[in-house]
Amino acid sequence: MKKISFNGKEYNSFDDLPEEAKKYFPDQNKNGMPDMNGGATINYQGKNYGSRNELPPEARAKMDEAMRRLKGTPFIGKILGTAVDSSGQINPEQMVQMMTQKAAGGAKMAIVVSLVFMAGIGAFIWGVFQMISAGEETFELSTDPQNFDPIASYEEVKNTIDPEAQLISFRASYVRSDGTMDLNATYTPKPSTNYKFFRELPEAPEDAPPVGAGSSPDGKWYERVTAEVYTPGQWRHVTSVGGGVSTEYSYQNKGVDLERDDAVGSIPGEPASAPECSLKDLWSTAIGKGAPENAVAVITYDADGYVFSIYDAQINLEFSTDCKLVA
Repeated sequence: MKKISFNGKEYNSFDDLPEEAKKYFPDQNKNGMPDMNGGATINYQGKNYGSRNELPPEARAKMDEAMRRLKGTPFIGKILGTAVDSSGQINPEQMVQMMTQKAAGGAKMAIVVSLVFMAGIGAFIWGVFQMISAGEETFELSTDPQNFDPIASYEEVKNTIDPEAQLISFRASYVRSDGTMDLNATYTPKPSTNYKFFRELPEAPEDAPPVGAGSSPDGKWYERVTAEVYTPGQWRHVTSVGGGVSTEYSYQNKGVDLERDDAVGSIPGEPASAPECSLKDLWSTAIGKGAPENAVAVITYDADGYVFSIYDAQINLEFSTDCKLVA
C-alpha cells in the first residue's frame, strides 16, 4: 500500500495525517470529510445540493462534461483519473498520494504544496462546471472556416440548437464577394456571424411567476438563443459576480458559441423566415451598383429582408426576403 510521507514520517491514510497538514481542509460540519468534498454544497439554479449524485440530471451531465474536458489535459487528467471517482467526488487520500509519491524524502514543502494544489483542483473543477452551467456552449461546424457561408450553414446551426428553433435575425460581418467569410482572417475586427433564434420550452421554469406577473395566459415559455460564429480556437475570458461569489474562467471557441437568455413568457422577437437568398447574388447586384469587388460587406437579415452595407464605400442596399432590390 502506498504511504504518505510528511515531515520525515510515513502515514497510511489521509486521516492519519497531523492537524498541521489537515488544516488546509476545513471540516465545519464535523463529518470527518474536507468541506471541499463531503461537506460542501453545490448551488445550482438557486438550490443547494450535497453532492453530484443529488444534482438534477442536466446538472450532472454538465459536471460530467467538465470532468471530461479536464481529464483530457495531460497533468490534471492524470490526477483526476486517479483521485476522482465515478460519482465526481474527490478522494483526498488518493489525491495526496498521487501528488506526493515522487517528492524526495517526503519534504514538508511537498505535502503542503500538494494539499494547497488539491484545494485548487477542487476549485478548478467547480470553475469548469460553472462555465458549463453558465451556458458556455460551443461546437464545431462541418464547413471550412476559411470559406464560411452563413446561408449554407444556417440549417446546421439551427438544428444544433433545436430543429424547431425559429430565426429572428442574423448579422454577417465582412462577407466577401463570393458570399463567404474567412473566420481565420488576420485583420481586426475579424469576420463573424451572429444568429438570433428563439425556441419554445417544453415546460415552464420552476420559478415561473403567475399570470399577471410575467407568465402568459397560454402557459407558453420561450428561450432566446444567440449563436455567434467566429474564429475557431479563439479564447475568451469570463468574470461574473453573483451571490457574493466571483467566478472567473476562460474557454476556447470551437467555431460556434451559444448564449441562452432567461426564459420569458412571450415571443422574444419577430420571427423571420429561413434565409433563401445567396449572399453571392446580393454581392453581384451590389457590384452592379458600384461596390468594389475586393471589399467586404456587412449583411443583416430579419423579417423585413436584407440590408447590404460597405461602410467605407458608402454602399447601402436593401433587399426583400425574396431577394429583390428595394432601395
